[in-house]
Amino acid sequence: MNRDNNCYDCFNEVADEALLACHYDALPAYIAPLKAVLTAGHYILVSINSGNRFVAEILQVYQSQLSVCLYLPLYADETKPYIHNPALLPLPISHPSFQGVVELVKTAYTANVDLECVCGIAFVFLAEDIMNYLFHVEGMQDAFTIRFKFCPIVQHLVPLNHSSFFCFPDVSPVHQNLWSACYGRSIFSAIDGLRQELWRFLCRYGGSQGSFPKGVVKLNVPSIFTHYCCKFFHDAGVPSQVLSHSEPNRRIEQYLIYRMVSITNNYRYFSLETEERLKVLAAFLGTMSMFGIRTRMPRRNAEKAVRVMDAVNCISKAELFVGLTQVKVRIKAFKHIVGQPTENAMLAGQIQPELPREHPNNNAIQTRSRATLRIGSKFDSSGSLYEVLELLPNGNVVSRCLWGGNVGSEVVYSCEEVLRLVNQKRG
Repeated sequence: MNRDNNCYDCFNEVADEALLACHYDALPAYIAPLKAVLTAGHYILVSINSGNRFVAEILQVYQSQLSVCLYLPLYADETKPYIHNPALLPLPISHPSFQGVVELVKTAYTANVDLECVCGIAFVFLAEDIMNYLFHVEGMQDAFTIRFKFCPIVQHLVPLNHSSFFCFPDVSPVHQNLWSACYGRSIFSAIDGLRQELWRFLCRYGGSQGSFPKGVVKLNVPSIFTHYCCKFFHDAGVPSQVLSHSEPNRRIEQYLIYRMVSITNNYRYFSLETEERLKVLAAFLGTMSMFGIRTRMPRRNAEKAVRVMDAVNCISKAELFVGLTQVKVRIKAFKHIVGQPTENAMLAGQIQPELPREHPNNNAIQTRSRATLRIGSKFDSSGSLYEVLELLPNGNVVSRCLWGGNVGSEVVYSCEEVLRLVNQKRG
């Protein structure tokens, strides 16, 4: 096999599959570039010679080196020699959860690399776990999926399963018996927690959001997440500055004295105002973390697809505050009605060209036969939120602006127009 001018020259093929097993009982290693302690079984990003990054699994930890196993993109041409040039490859995954996710294959090549060559942490998950929605990785920069490994004994690809592959070291029964911390799971859990909080805010259903929802998402995180997060944005070229925030903190003292004290915390501040910087946030959390659907939550194990005239939110600006134990994201989004044109590239890429019309209105007969509107009904008009105050004898409706450019002012609409806008908001 010709491997001239190849960044994988330091790897050697092994014939015994036992040499590809992780030594979980070995002491962990401190990786200075990551400021983290990693055990065998972690997936890392390694850079050797040419500077190209590739994924590897830590097999064993030595004093100043790591024994690693090479993982390569399954469908890349340079991968074929490392899996004995198969004539046919498995069909690519077509599931929507794998959009932008690279599929890897475990090879039978190992090498010893210096600790300084480790440049990042990687997240590798079984394809079936992603399909079953156990992990969300769509659009994440350092997240990958896997289905197969190359077996040196039978000389072809064999499928992986939960007994032969562990996405995190702490999943292995051997690692569980050691009761040691798992750096990879701590980082991914913090990312997923932040993503869930963003979705909780962006998917709120109701009239209180208006056309430009904004708010602050807070999440307590482990201290190791602070360095990982700051390194990710620094490597992406996003500048930062140190800010101090004074925040209230509760205290209960002896004799049941309830006190609120002011605690000053330092944060690393990242301004994510441009489209390029928002793409960095999307690569950190996942592409779909930037969007929310303004509708009622689907029932458990059910799904909803957006239709024409549905309302969605898209983040247009974000400010990231990274502290030692807490992360805060101040976001501003804009409301978009599906079916209308948009100049936002990220949003336009997510809306299918052919969408079904709006949801059928099961109360259509009741709505058409209703002679009056309910006092307090809310609707959107001209980028503002209005509330119905009273119905005039001539059939018009007096409404008051609750949010937008004319807060507090009263506007008169026709009853038919308000009825249409209210039903549109209800979806």
